[in-house]
Amino acid sequence: MTWIDLLPKMILAVVLAMALVLAGCAGQSAQRIFESGEPSLKSRYGRTLAVERSITGFSTGRDEGYVRDAEKELDVLFPELPNPRLTLFVFPHITPGGAPIPGYTTAFYLYDHQRIFALPGEVAP
Repeated sequence: MTWIDLLPKMILAVVLAMALVLAGCAGQSAQRIFESGEPSLKSRYGRTLAVERSITGFSTGRDEGYVRDAEKELDVLFPELPNPRLTLFVFPHITPGGAPIPGYTTAFYLYDHQRIFALPGEVAP
């Protein structure tokens, strides 16, 4: 079977799909669905939460909204661990080739990475 044999079926499918789309657009408009005397979505949601509180005896927290506090912050969950900086003094010395090297001071961190974070619960608050 070639695509030419399937062409009438494809045209029929396209025509049916277009008819369904146009039939959906011919329905009632949004202004007629929601009459002016009906309650708003906000008041319906408020009534649902009030009924939920009366049944369960407590609020589920869905109506309070999101509030940032210290318990949810990354700095509290993953505190940065101290990475002490060590100072080392290198005494004057002579290289194997005979060249003199003066004494100097260098500093490095104890751990390889500059910033190390603890996992939740590893550090006491």
